[in-house]
Amino acid sequence: MDIRRMQDFEFKDKKVLLRVDFNVPLTKEGKVYNNKRILASLPTINFLLEQNASIVIVSHLGRPKGVVVEELRMDSVAKELSMLLGKNVRKLNTAIGDEVDEIKKNLQQGDIILMENIRFYPGEKENNPEFAKKLAQGFDAYVNDSFSVNHRAHASLVGVQDYLPSFAGISLLREIESLSIEHFTGRKIALVGGAKLSTKIPIIENLVKKMDYILIGGAMIFTFLKALGYYTGKSLVEDSQLLVAKELLNTRKIVLATDVVVADNPEAEDVDIVLSDSIPDNQMGLDIGPGTLELFKRYMDQADTIIWNGPMGYYENEKFLYGTLDIIRYLATTKAKVIVGGGDSSGFVNKFGLERKFYHVSTGGGASLQLLSGEPLPAIEALKKNAELFAVIPPIISHH
Repeated sequence: MDIRRMQDFEFKDKKVLLRVDFNVPLTKEGKVYNNKRILASLPTINFLLEQNASIVIVSHLGRPKGVVVEELRMDSVAKELSMLLGKNVRKLNTAIGDEVDEIKKNLQQGDIILMENIRFYPGEKENNPEFAKKLAQGFDAYVNDSFSVNHRAHASLVGVQDYLPSFAGISLLREIESLSIEHFTGRKIALVGGAKLSTKIPIIENLVKKMDYILIGGAMIFTFLKALGYYTGKSLVEDSQLLVAKELLNTRKIVLATDVVVADNPEAEDVDIVLSDSIPDNQMGLDIGPGTLELFKRYMDQADTIIWNGPMGYYENEKFLYGTLDIIRYLATTKAKVIVGGGDSSGFVNKFGLERKFYHVSTGGGASLQLLSGEPLPAIEALKKNAELFAVIPPIISHH
């Protein structure tokens, strides 16, 4: 891998700018109610503390769009992090300026500080070079441990790397390695769900090259079924994607649902199970059927590695949640390495407290989709460029 790990650097007495993703859900009272992303950063923070570094953490919270939004301040996150570390985390009310520069100058070994929401500043989203330079000023090194936002070309993710030697954190490395399918040997199966084929085409096209079979669930199956000439009733179909669907079917790697759960609308009480090639005109497919579940399991029984991304049905109505729940139960007990690719899929796993049953559960939604699509992530590309830049050039920002 052509990016540098934290283990490649001596952090003793160093001042470290650490980018994490603490964009966590808050209650109405402003308290953190799901701390998974904070927990994911602890191995990196503890590694730096053990190295006697001083750490200044930068993160965003919500979408303040470049202005200060009081309820999106990082105070409750700082309290949660202090509690998890058993160590006081000082929270600043700003991220750049004279006050911050003074604090940076006086950092002591083992200090840990959380800066204010970085998205309060328009320069963050713009990846403004001057803003990135101010952010990097006074640090010895930068560590990126914020995989879930690595598809964003923002100042705290990309711009700062022009000024500091940069390293991948423990959680970030784990994400990259776990979502790089080519590292895995043996029989590989992908299970891809979701409503729209158009949003998953890059993933499926990339997976077709690397996997033995791709099992398709979710509403996107109906675009494939229509491409085969089957009646799909009132099911969601993307007519603009029929040609792509046909081309993908020609690879012989796509496995479609053989039966589906249908109703006359997504909120219906009365449901039925029909074969995929005979959906009535007045019905729509809203989940995969029991025959499909058995078919998918037969394929997955032969797998050494399984990647799952996307629900199997219209899960907003519990009548159409069964396919997704049954898949989760199966994946939690299989001997194969199971990688859960972010977004709704990770949300389901976390909701049922099953994270430890899986080889890897990604913290990233958009970032994991982009990586599975084979598309470069700007912040990871910046790490690669930085490894070359700082291999021969010392840090170009001093403390003075």
